[in-house]
Amino acid sequence: MATRAEKSWMMYDVANSAYVLVVVTAVMPVFFSSYAGDSLSKSDTAFWWGTINSISSAFVALCAPIIGAFADLPGRKMKLLKSFIIAGVLTTLLLPTINEGQWLYALILYLIGTSAYSCSNVCYDSFLVDVTTHERMDRVSSLGYAWGYIGSVIPFTLILAGFMFLPEYCNWTEVAVTKWGFVLTGIWWLVFSIPICLFVQQKFSTRPEGAVVKTAFKSLAHTIRDIAGDRKLLLFILAYFLYIDGCDTIIRMAALFGSSVGLSMSDLMLVLLVIQIVAFPGAMLYGFLAEKYSAMRMVLVAIGVYCLIVLIGFILPKLDGKSAKLAAFWVMALLTASSQGGIQALSRSMFGRMIPKERAAEYFGFYNIFGKFAAIIGPFLMGISIKLTGNWGDGILVLLTLFIGGAVLLIISSRYKARTT
Repeated sequence: MATRAEKSWMMYDVANSAYVLVVVTAVMPVFFSSYAGDSLSKSDTAFWWGTINSISSAFVALCAPIIGAFADLPGRKMKLLKSFIIAGVLTTLLLPTINEGQWLYALILYLIGTSAYSCSNVCYDSFLVDVTTHERMDRVSSLGYAWGYIGSVIPFTLILAGFMFLPEYCNWTEVAVTKWGFVLTGIWWLVFSIPICLFVQQKFSTRPEGAVVKTAFKSLAHTIRDIAGDRKLLLFILAYFLYIDGCDTIIRMAALFGSSVGLSMSDLMLVLLVIQIVAFPGAMLYGFLAEKYSAMRMVLVAIGVYCLIVLIGFILPKLDGKSAKLAAFWVMALLTASSQGGIQALSRSMFGRMIPKERAAEYFGFYNIFGKFAAIIGPFLMGISIKLTGNWGDGILVLLTLFIGGAVLLIISSRYKARTT
């Protein structure tokens, strides 16, 4: 039975997952290209949308360890989390104020919102060591991801229903429905953030030595040396970077891959919705099995599932008939849904057990660097491979190197004992 602190911590995954699905993934990109950026050419729209996402990722990656260093000081973690929540919610609620053609204003709000979301996760992830025990980390982390998927589906489904019924029965335009969806998402984020703000407390912290800024940066330098000198932790981080890069590449390239085999936009939206729903029991199952067989074994199982996904993607273009290709794509989607939450949740809990609790936020800052810079190698290798071979099937096969490399490093890391705990 989960404690109140554990449940409150999980609710923040419910709170912010809706932002990712609605604003980052599904609705905002279309809103930007068709409304806020309608004065831009298609190439300029793609350029600015890609650029702002890169700027946000780079900003968070560079700031995450510094944020973590400050968050580890007594009483700072919750203050920082609340600040990021307020910034993220406010910018989400301001998205409806964007008028047609105001692409720069839209990009600024999006940059602030996505950066606040990512920075809040540095604090949120590190609270895992405060709310639960070593023994329960796998289950609690998995439940957080699982409920997060449901938390994203509910407002997303309401918005889809709005697109289906409000224009016909209430004479709303698609732009009005979109803006209503942003308001719903902001309120959802705010309401489900209340439990973590009320019932979660920072138990572990570093002792300040002199000025706060000096202490934070001194601790940051200490952590860099510790990670470099801890073979188990360093190998795990490198393994995580490789296999999570492969996972993110599959997710990011899925829409293009789906369209190449004949899926329409409505088909892709349906696939996205089904993935979120199936991911809920999938993440819970991985957490349950990790308690029985160990988190590392289940991460290796998930890597194996992703290798199978790659092999199906390799075979898919060679199948005869559209129906066979669509069936294979759905199998890939369901396999991805079964394991994406599990591999993310168990990676987070494994890392949480390796690090010193009093410096958890700082360590998770470095952990988030690798998460933010994930999907760098994979898309590049896949793009080059597709260019050279001329087809998607052969192109996706290159991702096996990331999964196999990650699995090998993970196995090697298990032979060492962490020095930081």
